[in-house]
Formats: sequence, structure tokens, C-alpha cells
Amino acid sequence: MENKKIINHYLSYLSNYKGSIALLLFLSLASAGTAIPIPAIYAHLVDKVIPNKDIETLFVMAGLLLALLALNAIISYVLTLVGSLVRKKFRSQMRSISYSKLQRLPYEQLSHFVSGDLVSRLTRDLDSLGVLLPKGIAEFIKNILIIIGIVSIMLHMSWKLTLISGIMIPLFFLFFLCMMKTLEERAKKNHETKGKLQASLQEKIEGNRDIQLTNSYEHQHQSATKIIQESESVLTHLNFHEAKMGLVFSLFPILGSGLLWGLGGYWSITNVLTLGEVIAFSYAFNYLFDPISSVFSTISEVPIELTALQRIFELFPENQQTKILPNGNKEAFIRGKIDFKKVSFGYENSPLLLQNLNFSIKPGTVTCIVGENGIGKSTLFSLLLYLYQVNQGQILIDGHPVQSYSEATLRKNISLVPQQAFLFQGSIKDNIIMGRKVSEQDFNNACELSGVFNLVKKFDKGVESLVTEKGNNLSGGEKQKIAIARALVENPSVLLLDEPTNNLDEAIKASIQQSLLLAKAGKTIILITHDLSFIEGITEIYEIKDKKIIKKEHQHA
Repeated sequence: MENKKIINHYLSYLSNYKGSIALLLFLSLASAGTAIPIPAIYAHLVDKVIPNKDIETLFVMAGLLLALLALNAIISYVLTLVGSLVRKKFRSQMRSISYSKLQRLPYEQLSHFVSGDLVSRLTRDLDSLGVLLPKGIAEFIKNILIIIGIVSIMLHMSWKLTLISGIMIPLFFLFFLCMMKTLEERAKKNHETKGKLQASLQEKIEGNRDIQLTNSYEHQHQSATKIIQESESVLTHLNFHEAKMGLVFSLFPILGSGLLWGLGGYWSITNVLTLGEVIAFSYAFNYLFDPISSVFSTISEVPIELTALQRIFELFPENQQTKILPNGNKEAFIRGKIDFKKVSFGYENSPLLLQNLNFSIKPGTVTCIVGENGIGKSTLFSLLLYLYQVNQGQILIDGHPVQSYSEATLRKNISLVPQQAFLFQGSIKDNIIMGRKVSEQDFNNACELSGVFNLVKKFDKGVESLVTEKGNNLSGGEKQKIAIARALVENPSVLLLDEPTNNLDEAIKASIQQSLLLAKAGKTIILITHDLSFIEGITEIYEIKDKKIIKKEHQHA
């Protein structure tokens, strides 16, 4: 995405925080208003009050000075407090919205990303936002106003000294512009390598069991070390570049003060300026340094934060050139008649995996699909569920194109039991219902048919028992029963079974077989398995071979 598009997209989010930005801006203006008069007070004290030995005015001016400084400190505290609360709300909502948008990404596109990198975009990249947040914007405006106000006072005291002391600012700005492109490139590379690092480490942690089983500690350690060193090297180069800019920031007030006191002192001696004006000028110049530094720091941070926003926004469906997400609106009960008409499919940048498939499945039947591993059997399910879009041809459900159905209708009426079920941390019940509106009767029926009720007898809390990360406290068979219950809980009319008993022992196979026999009444079942005796009553058998699908002769049970 171009920077202009990123900014426009981001401004649409900021528009929801107009009230917060207005409050922060008001506090920023109040903070600037208490700071700008201070140099003039110093000049008046030194030139008028103290020389005239006006004690009454001295105490009044000193009190005013203390009041302004105290009020500035209090307003700055309130500004920081309010800014932190707004930042918390803004980041929380934006992270939540970003995750919600991410969920809507087409599965085909989502599968191209590494999970660790996606997590990095939703966590570290969002955390890196600072100057583009409402408080950062208000602070930027405040600093601009302070600069305008202080410079106005300096010009009033001595336009010559103001121009001479400020000559370094345009020089610094030119230097800054020269470094911006390099800064943006290194910032973008830093974000990318940090994402790669998080993805790599997450992968290695999740695969630790296999690392131990293969005794590949050293190999994985070297691989991790390489990506860690690459990430740190990129970060170091970025830090070096930022340090160069910091050096200029530190030289700016030193050189300016030297120039100021040299000329100011000389003009004070020659009666061009008063001593109070020189002191006030010195205070104003040094006070001016902080907002000027903040403004340039803000400008330098913008490309870094735009890079983070780009990584976030490029995941949003509205920024994706895609036709994959279900966009139909058909709401209807699905009986289960399925037709593949001249369907061809191949993954992106790969040869066709399936070519010119023609076959039909009648409602209420059990169809088995066989074939070698990697031949495209599971891909049929992904196409039917519209996780992927066919390259050519058409898939019809009850005579209507699959894309004409709403996503909710499609997912409610067609359920999948995958080879390996993914379980989330939470209760067994939560892993079955998955946040869907399900009646207690439907839940109980699904648990009874799948054998989950027998499974949970060993747990004190029954279906409320907790599942650890990825279901590591459950056996393969227990996970599969939960997966079957998850698929049955909305009483779908079409049930897809992808090697549901793969790598399970005979006792567990028999238990799951019995569960599916009880559940199959009236449903259209499509089964991928090498064990044709697994489920009774198979109506048809199809074999995928050489990208084609062939109907095999079968003796109906």
C-alpha cells in the first residue's frame, strides 16, 4: 500500500476519536499557553524589577512564574494521564478490529502467512505506534504552537539574534531530509526481520517434541542463532542511524548557546540588548530545543510507524484483490445434493492438482473418496467449503452454485471432521460449541453420538474440564471425539470426514465408527479413508488418480 492510502485508512480510524483528540488538543494548548510567557517574565525581572529594587513586584512576578511552572507541570501530568487512557482504548480497539479483520481473510491467502509473523503484526507492530496515536498528534500540535509562540517572543526581543541563532534549524532540516529515506528503509527491514524472528522462534517452540525426538538440538540452535543475529544486526544498523540524528540533536543546543551568548553578550555590552533580554533569549532558545527536537523526532518516527501500519492494513480483506470470500446471501436448508461440473483447481503458482472433475453425490448417501496421499482428496473438501475457489468449472449444492450461499448457511449445513482437530485452551464444552448458538439438546445429542460423554467421565468437571494448549492433555482419540462433536453440534445435513481415524488404535476406531454410524442417519456423508470397512452403507466409491476422479465398482452394503 502507498503511504497516502495508509494514512487515509488510518484517518478513518482516528475519526472515531474526535472527542478525545479535541480534549488532548485543549490540554496541549493549555500546556503551551503556560510555557510561552516565561521568557518574557525573566526579561522583565532582570531588566525592570530587580534593578529598580521593586520588592512588591518581585514577589508578584516570582509568584506568577511559580504559578505558571506549577500549572504547566499539572497540565502536563493530566495530559500524560488522559493520553495514556486514550492510547489504551485506541490500541485495544484497533488490535481487536485488526484481529477481526484478519479472521475474515480468505483461507487461501491466510495460508501464505506464517502464524508467528501474523502474531507479530497484531502485537509488536501495533505496540510500536506512538506519534500517530491521538496523544502523539496532540503533542505534535502543541510543540508546533510552542515553537511559534517562543519564536514570536524571540523576534520581538531581537529579530537579528533570532535569525542568527536559528540559522542551524534549516541546515539541520536539510540533513534530516537526506537521512529520511535510509531511516525508512532500515525501519521497514527491522519490522520484517522481527516478524521473521518471532515466526521462527514460535515454530521451533511448537516443534520442540520433534526436535527432541530427532536429537536435532544443534541444528535448530544454529538456525535460531542465525535469524537472531540477522534481526539484531538490522536493529543495530537502525540504532546507528538514529544515533547520528541524535548527535545532531545534542549539537544543536550546544552550538546555538555558544553563538547566542557570544553575540548576545557582545550586544549587551554595547547596549544593543539588555542583560534581561539575553537571559530571556537564552532560556527561550534552550526551552525551544525540546519542542523542536520532538517535532523532528516525530517526523523521523512517522515512516517507521507507517511501515507498521502497512504490515497491519495489508492483511485487511478490503485491501486484498480477492474473489474468495463467500459473498452470497442465499439462506436455505441444504439437503445435500452435490455436483462437481468440470472442476479444475491448482494452488497459486503451481500446476493443476485436479482437472475436469465431473461427479455427483445424492442426498442421504455415504460416498467414499480414495487415492494416494497428496493427490487432492482433502482439497475437494476445501473447495466444497469454499475455503478455496475453483480455477475452472462449478460446484453446485442443491442445484445452486456454492458461492451463492451465505457463509453462515454454508458452515452451518456442511461440517468437517479433519484429520487432526485443533483444540483451543478452554473447556471441552467451549471447544465443541465454539461460541455458536446451540441448544442444550443439540449439545447433548452431539456429545452422546460422538462419545464425548463417555470420554469426560474420567474428569471431575465433565464437559467443563479444561483443555490445555492444543489439547496436549488429551489422547488422539479423545481429540477426535471432540472434533466429531464439534461437527455434529449444529446437526449439519452434510458431514465431511477426512481420515477421521488416522493413526488411532483399533479400540478407538471402533468407538468412533459406532459414533458415526449413530450420527449418519439422514445425512450426506463424504468420507476420505483407506479403510473401506470403517463405515457401513457406503453408496459410491470414487478414486482420484492422475488429476481425474474415477467411479469405482462397488458392491453396495
